[in-house]
Amino acid sequence: MQNGACIFDDINKNLIPGIEKFSSLVDVKNPYPLTYIEQLSLAEVTAELSTACYAGALMLQAMGLGGWMFDGITPMSVFGTGGDPEMPGLGFRFDTDERWPLPNVTGLPGVFEGFCPPHYKDMRAAVEAFVKRKFGEGGPFNPNTPGPYRENARVRGSGKVHNKDGNFIT
Repeated sequence: MQNGACIFDDINKNLIPGIEKFSSLVDVKNPYPLTYIEQLSLAEVTAELSTACYAGALMLQAMGLGGWMFDGITPMSVFGTGGDPEMPGLGFRFDTDERWPLPNVTGLPGVFEGFCPPHYKDMRAAVEAFVKRKFGEGGPFNPNTPGPYRENARVRGSGKVHNKDGNFIT
């Protein structure tokens, strides 16, 4: 959104209801297909994970320990969303719906909780908490947060803050 893009459901041919009222923020006439965003996200995440695994394997070999990359564990068994009581997983919070092909994992209560219900009352509360985390005390875009940069306050404070309507304040 910060770059002016929005999405639409290209499988069901649905625009986001009410998106036109955000035309000052995003280009509502040229939305990206959701399937494209999903494929791009997968490619981006996979590239970084693959690079990290590759670097780890090289490190193991350089140390003389050997090793290889193995992905034989399904995320659902690790999260505990597979429905098998023999595999409780790590206790992640998830929701299911007959319309969804997979459970929706939202976090690990008390450890990592997504900025969404049920961890927040509603999406407004979730967004407000996210903005506070991002720009508030200790946040990565708060100029007073310590960091490694020579001009730390300038770098940390360079994130664009937005107002209640979602418009960016310059």
